[in-house]
Amino acid sequence: MYATAKLKLARHGKCWALHPRTASTTALAWQCPGTLPTDKKSNEQIKVKPYSVYYESKDKNKYNISAITVNGGDIIPIISENIDKSKSINYYKAANIMLKKEKKLDTVTILTPSGRHYKDIVASLKYKKNIIVEKPICLKISDLDKILNLNKKYKKEIFVVFQQRLNKYILKLKKIIKKKELGNIFLVSSKLYWSRNKNYYSKSKWRGSWRFDGGVVSNQGIHNLDLIIWLFGEIKSVYAKGKNFYKFQECEDTAVITITFKTGVLCSMEFTTNCVPGNLENSLTVLGSKGYVKITGKNLDDKFLTNLNFKNLEKNENTSLHAKFYHKVLDTLLYKKRNEFSAESAKSSLELLTAIYKSIELNKEIKIPLGKNTITKLGR
Repeated sequence: MYATAKLKLARHGKCWALHPRTASTTALAWQCPGTLPTDKKSNEQIKVKPYSVYYESKDKNKYNISAITVNGGDIIPIISENIDKSKSINYYKAANIMLKKEKKLDTVTILTPSGRHYKDIVASLKYKKNIIVEKPICLKISDLDKILNLNKKYKKEIFVVFQQRLNKYILKLKKIIKKKELGNIFLVSSKLYWSRNKNYYSKSKWRGSWRFDGGVVSNQGIHNLDLIIWLFGEIKSVYAKGKNFYKFQECEDTAVITITFKTGVLCSMEFTTNCVPGNLENSLTVLGSKGYVKITGKNLDDKFLTNLNFKNLEKNENTSLHAKFYHKVLDTLLYKKRNEFSAESAKSSLELLTAIYKSIELNKEIKIPLGKNTITKLGR
């Protein structure tokens, strides 16, 4: 079931979301603001009341609400439970019905399982909507190529939610790399040791499936894949091993990946969702001839460790990166600034993801760029 809400926004258009990833059968997730929290002409903060769209989870037999509040410049995600149905919500049994009826929509947020992204993106483009889509943009390179070709006709903005590109520590590291303050970088390490138990997968059957999701590399590790390309550039080859130890899902729950960049830099990545009793580590380490940087924290936002002298390095604020992401989206839609999260910018991480799964499948090093007909189990 899909839903939209009849809510008035300040000055600009509306944005609606296709059903979220937090339940197996759901409706729509949220409506986002139609204007920036600060009016650039008057430099005054725009006060917008909280707004939301409900979705129904048949797994738990109750209603949840996912809302975004805009007030004083902050966009705050809110999750609550046991909320009554709102009369302001329109429910639809299919996305195409909603897209056809809600003619005034200008942006659609897609939060469906990854294996449905392609279908939902194509439907939204055909109704001439701008699109915000969760990572990864889709599961097959061939589908992404079709999306890019289709959008040559419709010329709409597509934003892929890679919010870690806005992380203050990551941005600082990017500047350090650009200025070559670490000297000659020779080794990069990314470790993601998280915990996802049986209950996590049993709640939503699409999770961990080849058709709709993939394993730890595709679901949890995709941000790390995007970051290393965003920071260090093009990749020459990849060799990976993956294994499903706990059998909670179809796909791998643990993976070890070795990457060679075209610059010659080596990268080691370790991902798992088997940590007990909970999440243990998410880190990014960079070693160079003049020193090191290591970033830690669940969202790479806890510690910035380095031998370099940064007197003015501020502590990473506890600010929602999704909020910053939506600010960037609105800057593009309202003020025509460059789209920093375009579908084109997501192609490299999807190609790397595909190469990793191909390497696991064939137990061999895979060269990049991939051949045109390279396919894996993802999305099949």
